Amino acid sequence: MEEAIKLHSKPTILIVSALLNPFVGGLLLAQNLGDTGRRGKRAYPIIFGLLYNFITSRVLDTIPLPILPKYLLLNLIGGVILITIVWNENMEIGLSYKAKSPLWPFSLIVLLWGMVIAYILFKST
Repeated sequence: MEEAIKLHSKPTILIVSALLNPFVGGLLLAQNLGDTGRRGKRAYPIIFGLLYNFITSRVLDTIPLPILPKYLLLNLIGGVILITIVWNENMEIGLSYKAKSPLWPFSLIVLLWGMVIAYILFKST
């Protein structure tokens, strides 16, 4: 019996995209594509992440919300697009897989957000 391939799950990609950036979520999806033998398609989620970041950097100033909610909302939208449209267009439909441990992506989130919070706290003192 074949062992199921291990991939980053859609929830992991969505959370990483929302809390960090859709580009980082795109890197996880690109890694999935490489792990499934679709190396030629790895560029699509990376290009999506770069284009999405470029577009949202232009849109950020036009949304009348504080910066953090804007950032999280736009990243969440990018993550949803990434795990629906980009995933469905590039991954095999119905591919059975086992989810990789989300430990290192979530550790990256904690590390980077921790650095931002520490910077804000030390800057204000």
